[in-house]
Amino acid sequence: MTIEHLYTLTEELLLHLETQPDKDDRDEYIERIMELVEKRDGVLTKINTQSHSIDKQIGEKIVGMDKVIKQKLTVLFTTIKQDISTLNKTKEPQKKYRNPYESYNIDGRYFDKRK
Repeated sequence: MTIEHLYTLTEELLLHLETQPDKDDRDEYIERIMELVEKRDGVLTKINTQSHSIDKQIGEKIVGMDKVIKQKLTVLFTTIKQDISTLNKTKEPQKKYRNPYESYNIDGRYFDKRK
């Protein structure tokens, strides 16, 4: 595995992150991201740390793309978090609508606060 292979995988990951998935296709989109990240990680562990002038130039390009990839993944992560939060907020009112007496005390005790 060479640094050129790492460059192509990084470029492919960046191009994939440039596209915005539909909410219905998000699972496949994330699976593809995970697949590319795992391949990239495998290549990173096998690369020799020899420093050549060509490798340095490609390495600098990879580092630049990596910064953009991290930003895009952060944006994707926050959108998913917001969607989960929105989903949980809509579940709560639905529960209260279906069973409005769930939060009330069932034993029937009443405490009078007057003396």
